[in-house]
Amino acid sequence: MADEKAVNVTKSTTASNNPNNFTMKIIFGLIGLMIMIMIMATVLIINFSGKGRTTIIRERVVGSDDSQKSPGSSGPAEEFGLLVPLNELIVNLASEPGAEHYLKVNITLEVVNNEKVKEEVVKRVPQLRDLVISILRTKTKDNIDEKEGKEKLSIEINNKLNGVLGGPKVRHVFFEDFMIQ
Repeated sequence: MADEKAVNVTKSTTASNNPNNFTMKIIFGLIGLMIMIMIMATVLIINFSGKGRTTIIRERVVGSDDSQKSPGSSGPAEEFGLLVPLNELIVNLASEPGAEHYLKVNITLEVVNNEKVKEEVVKRVPQLRDLVISILRTKTKDNIDEKEGKEKLSIEINNKLNGVLGGPKVRHVFFEDFMIQ
């Protein structure tokens, strides 16, 4: 009879260990899965936040000029242009009555790497500022507050400035400050 009690105690101890072992296996499995997910997320973040994203943006803005190579292609490296500040502009945005919004922006232009072009652009800064103000006054807060609004605005300003200057002289439009009130 004592042996029966010992056998029952042994069986109950073994039976209670099995659920604990099963629970531990589940916990270790979940921990392993979490580690794998974290590693994959890290790899994705590194891949998408690095050079690939910059290349896509550069190709879209610079892509109209075939003589320039994108950073990822073979050939000569892209040369940076000369910078011409248009300084701070404050404009009223287009809006409905009673919902006035102002835009304070500080713009710098990157022109082709040529001193003569830079001199021409510097001489025409008042004309270019006027053109940029005219463009900005037609925009609403919603137009430029969107995710791609600033990029579209930059491209539009770039195209109109190059139209006034008579050719592809402005390569990029940089917004150093961009505040809507």
